[in-house]
Amino acid sequence: MGYYSEVVLALNEKAKALLDVQIAEIKIKDEAIWTVVDSLLNNSVDHKIEHPTNGAILYHFGMIKWYESFLDIGFISDFINKLNNSDYLFIRIGESIDDIEKNGEFVDNPFNIEVISTIQYDLSQDDLPDATATNMLNQDSNQ
Repeated sequence: MGYYSEVVLALNEKAKALLDVQIAEIKIKDEAIWTVVDSLLNNSVDHKIEHPTNGAILYHFGMIKWYESFLDIGFISDFINKLNNSDYLFIRIGESIDDIEKNGEFVDNPFNIEVISTIQYDLSQDDLPDATATNMLNQDSNQ
């Protein structure tokens, strides 16, 4: 079990280069940490998108346990905490409706990352009793 989050991390070209250097250094210093970080960034990621012209990169994790006590997550958290705000954008949305964390200000990122909150429902007549469905659909058409 555990608490799952959706996470996006976008890095500009400068931050991506720094990440590559730190990963190379950790591979030499501590292969155990390198193994989990490499797995996180290359295997656990749902989408890894490198922008073709400006060198930016986006990592998207759809459902992940984002605990800073985990070696790989701790490594990434420590890394982004050392960056200039303009070099990255980190967004984590937890399972709770009000659990949204946003750090960094990579506002002109080429991925147009944003958080959108919405309420969805289905008014399919198959799922509602006839009188209720008719009443609701009539209210809709009167607006």
